[in-house]
Amino acid sequence: MTNEEDILSNNPNEPVDFAADGRLAALVAAASEILDQFDSRADALYDDLFVSTADGEALKEHARALQISPTVADSDSELRTRVTTERSAQASTTTIEDFGSHIRTVLDVDPSQFDVSGVDTDRPAVSVTLNITVADEIPFTRDEVAALLGQAVPSAHEVEVNALGTFRLDGPGYTPPADSGLGDGTLGYTN
Repeated sequence: MTNEEDILSNNPNEPVDFAADGRLAALVAAASEILDQFDSRADALYDDLFVSTADGEALKEHARALQISPTVADSDSELRTRVTTERSAQASTTTIEDFGSHIRTVLDVDPSQFDVSGVDTDRPAVSVTLNITVADEIPFTRDEVAALLGQAVPSAHEVEVNALGTFRLDGPGYTPPADSGLGDGTLGYTN
C-alpha cells in the first residue's frame, strides 16, 4: 500500500472528501510521493546495514571494514561469502564446534551434508567431505573453499576438501571421447 492509499483509506476527518477538492487531493498525492521516496530510501539503508542483504557499494564497504579487497570479478554472492567467512573466522576459537559452524556459514549447508575428520599424515590437516550435490553448487573451486575454511583452523593446519557421492563422468564442458561409447548406451566394449 502506498502512503497516498494509506492516507486516503485512514481519513480521520470523514466530512472532507478528497475527490471533491482537486487541490487537496493533489497536496496529499505530493506529500505521499515524498513519503514513498523516504520509505524506499529507508528500506535500502536498512538493507545495507546487514551483509546478508547489502549489495553493490554497501557490500564493498562491509568488505573494506574487514580489510578484504573486493575484486572486479567478485559477484555480490561471492563477496558476501568472503565477508561472512572473514567474520566467522575472526569469531572462531579453532574448536571443532567452531569449525563446524564456520563450514555451515561459509558453505551455507546443513550439518548432515558434510563430515569433518582428521587426516593421518605427517602434517596437521583436517578433511572436509561434502555431499557431491553441495560441492557442485558452491561458486568456488575446491582450492578456494579449502582456503576459506582454512581461516578457522590453527595456523599450522591445512584443510582438504573432498566430494562424496554418485560417480559420474561429466563436468563443465566435458565431452566424452568419440570412441568411448559413452552417451550411446555402451561403455566402449568391443569384441
